[in-house]
Amino acid sequence: MEDATALRQGSGPYQYLPLDEGAGEIRLLYLLPGLFSSPIRVILESTPFSPDAPPDFEALSYTWGSAENHTDIFVGSSGYCTLVVTQNLAKALPYLRLKDRPRTLWIDAICVNQSDMAERTSQVKRMADIYSKATRVVVWLGPASEDSSMAIAFFNKICSKTAVDWQTYSFRPTSADTWWADMSVPVPLDQAQSISISSLLSRPWFDRLWIWQEVCLPSGDTIVKCGNQTIRWSSVCQAILYLVKMNFSHGNRNLLKMRLNSVIQLCDRQSRGYIPFPTLLDETKYCKCSDPRDRIFALLSLLHPSERVTGIEADYSKTVLEVYKNAVLCTIRFYQNLGILATASVEQSNLGLPSWVPKWPCRAIGRSLRYSVWASGETLAVDIGDQGYEGILQVTGVSVATIDRVKGFKLPKYGFATKTDIGHEIRRIASWINLRGPLEKDSKDLLTFCRTIFADEFAEIFHPQRSDELSLKECLQALRFLLGLEENVDDWNMSFLGIVGQYVYGRSFFVTKDGSLGLSPKAAKPGDIVTVLLGGETAFILRPADDGYYQVVGEAYCYGFMDAEALLGPLPGRFQLVKKREEKTKISWWGHMDRETESFYCEDPRLGELPSGWRRKGHPSDKFWTWFVNEETGEEMKEGRDPRFKEEALKQRGVDLKLFKLV
Repeated sequence: MEDATALRQGSGPYQYLPLDEGAGEIRLLYLLPGLFSSPIRVILESTPFSPDAPPDFEALSYTWGSAENHTDIFVGSSGYCTLVVTQNLAKALPYLRLKDRPRTLWIDAICVNQSDMAERTSQVKRMADIYSKATRVVVWLGPASEDSSMAIAFFNKICSKTAVDWQTYSFRPTSADTWWADMSVPVPLDQAQSISISSLLSRPWFDRLWIWQEVCLPSGDTIVKCGNQTIRWSSVCQAILYLVKMNFSHGNRNLLKMRLNSVIQLCDRQSRGYIPFPTLLDETKYCKCSDPRDRIFALLSLLHPSERVTGIEADYSKTVLEVYKNAVLCTIRFYQNLGILATASVEQSNLGLPSWVPKWPCRAIGRSLRYSVWASGETLAVDIGDQGYEGILQVTGVSVATIDRVKGFKLPKYGFATKTDIGHEIRRIASWINLRGPLEKDSKDLLTFCRTIFADEFAEIFHPQRSDELSLKECLQALRFLLGLEENVDDWNMSFLGIVGQYVYGRSFFVTKDGSLGLSPKAAKPGDIVTVLLGGETAFILRPADDGYYQVVGEAYCYGFMDAEALLGPLPGRFQLVKKREEKTKISWWGHMDRETESFYCEDPRLGELPSGWRRKGHPSDKFWTWFVNEETGEEMKEGRDPRFKEEALKQRGVDLKLFKLV
């Protein structure tokens, strides 16, 4: 271990020496031993780094914190060469330091010269390898608080009593106290414990965007430190899933549920397998990062290797507008899908962005609508070529309706709405559309309203049906009770309000001129049109602008058009749109269930014969998706893409496709 660089520099601010990019160098930090109260001394050393032969080091995951009130640490085993670090990092280092030997760490704020933009760009591209090849990742939550030990103790207790199956999200008992794994038994969680867990999960670390790669990439068992206490990250994840799935009741319940729901996607990241880039953007929309360009760059390392050729690279020489616009266009070209437009909005035009470029983070809505609908079926977005960089993006689709009237949901800040708040708003909107009693139990109006506010996310959408989700029948019963049409209902059924709250938050309810119902962004207004665009899972609200152009208002749910009806017509009554999970890949595939025969079909039953030259090709996953091959041209369509959904095939079916120029 050498500290000659610091000795040469003597006293004063530490001066970084450039890394040898050709040798693949990174810097490692050697935290020198000492007592807890001793001044911090470190040695920085450049070393070649190869994913195939990485050096031994631990990588730190922490919150940078405020840029104000910096603290100096010493570089070198002696002397007074100093390096400026944030207060948060300065607080962590004494807890990380060993008494009897150096500790080898990689800490981004120190090991990367943050003032050298070229080095920063280069090193950010290597962070996936750095975190995945670290001997271990250490998460620093901050110093202990009055009740942090109580939260950690309860997490450990959950893990000592249960074992989790991340494939089925179920628990089994591991002690004589078998009731710990029984969902019908309330969790023995008192008010003080609940507050302690809420406080722990409210620490700034959980809100950071960069932590997604820092805890999802490592192959070893990441540890979490809070003061002097340590717990495995896997134990934290298990405890969070447990609290999400189990029932508990006390005064702090809503706050705790909000914090649990805000981190469960992070904890569940590895068990869910492949997650497309647009989905990652949606799931991290509430995370924080100091540089808005990191909204894109921080997620690149989480992409599947096959997706890292999208054309999106970390480049801090580009402006935010350039980074965001390029991310949208590259994503559409790569996936041939318009899902990334779901959170775009006309309200962002004053930010210098076209309406089709989302202004991340997009916090206006609670949950994307695309998880439970399939409005465009297996269509692909029409090839956009090199267009879009001048501000105009052309897409193809069908105009299905025009909005006649709109009423916004009025709810507190996301996560703070109570069931009472949500129930009041549902009753208000139901009254606005004249949905009043008496109504028959099989009322079509009630069914339409229920499916709309729930965006069709019922237990039946999963095949096999999930027991931990509410069914359409249960939700209808709860809705009848809420509207005063039913006398009794279980508390479990009323939990549908929490899910509905995620869908209606930040949205409006609309009625089209032909009487269709739907959910839209708050910005929607009469005269906007509802469209189904090729390659878009949801419907989209577009606003006519001057000279035949359109602005994107945002994604929408419109009852009667969420299963490719705009392209193929109504679905035969016995069929139902479902998602079937393939255990091998952990991917859920869309298909249709024949309720009469209980058979799953990965091809849409409304499609006719294959076009000339096309045939099906067998493969190991053909129960979930069909592989089509054109024997005349050699073209192949994999993973559920169907030649009968191509633009020319749809036109032959008589579908009135239109070109929309988005600005």
